[in-house]
Amino acid sequence: MRRLKHIIIAIVAFAFVVTLAYAGTVHKLRYGVATPYWYGYSSGAKSTYYLEHPTLTANDQVVVEGVAQTLTLKTLTSPVFNTGVSGTAVKDEDAMTADSATHLATQQSIKAYVDAQKKYITAEIDDISSAASHWVVSPIAGTITKIYTVIDGAITVGDAAITFELGGTAITDSAITIAYSGSAAGTVDSSTPSALNTVAVGDAIECITYGGSTDAAKARITLEITPS
Repeated sequence: MRRLKHIIIAIVAFAFVVTLAYAGTVHKLRYGVATPYWYGYSSGAKSTYYLEHPTLTANDQVVVEGVAQTLTLKTLTSPVFNTGVSGTAVKDEDAMTADSATHLATQQSIKAYVDAQKKYITAEIDDISSAASHWVVSPIAGTITKIYTVIDGAITVGDAAITFELGGTAITDSAITIAYSGSAAGTVDSSTPSALNTVAVGDAIECITYGGSTDAAKARITLEITPS
């Protein structure tokens, strides 16, 4: 009877040891020389790990490779982004309407914004008082939306008229008349074309003077083109 009792006690003790071994094993792993320990706890198919570290407190974040995480108050020194970036801090606005000092802009929106900006081309007329045709080539496709002239000296006797044509057709509302009365170096005049003002890349724009004034004065013409 006593022998049977000892056998039963031995079986119970063995079962207890086996249960503990199956329930889980804690592994203490040194992580580096100067850092504290990783602890790993495994039970069957499940493993749990935690880090013992003197500077970490409850709810501190640890970055884990291969796991999607949301991090806050983190500073990345010289990060390398190999694929792309996204999120609310990245703006894709072709018109840059947000005008933010803290958000990033996408490459596509930067290109669209730059491409949409008005372009300016200039032509110089040596003598506004002489009848002649002067030419300037458009480097972009778009619409001529404004024309400016400025002269470098006074003209006399009569006004100086300038008209503008594309392919021999007058650009609607493009003509400029520089009045001789009160004219002086720096006098600026302008017009706002309203039709027949569409240009393609390489189109020649003809600027025509008529010789209605006297006194040689140079004129610089600036054409504003809005890209199409």
